[in-house]
Amino acid sequence: MYERANIEIVPELAEGVFLASGAQEAVGECRYGRTEFNKGSDTCQCCSATDGKYASEDQIPDWEMGYKRDANGNVESFRREDATVCPEGKPEK
Repeated sequence: MYERANIEIVPELAEGVFLASGAQEAVGECRYGRTEFNKGSDTCQCCSATDGKYASEDQIPDWEMGYKRDANGNVESFRREDATVCPEGKPEK
């Protein structure tokens, strides 16, 4: 879970000392190149619904079970309500 960094002002005698707090895993990009979790993003919707396994419906193999499929057997598009939480702990946009 992301925690906002706390900033503390210190006297001028402490040159070059910077302190920050916050979750380490929230820094940088996820495996799909995103820095924030956005429920409106197709990538985040698919990643969240598949627990981080896939970033697109096209990546899900035919043999992978447990996902909504249409009459032709193709995985249906994920929707905003399918995105619940970022598997990598990125903060929500």
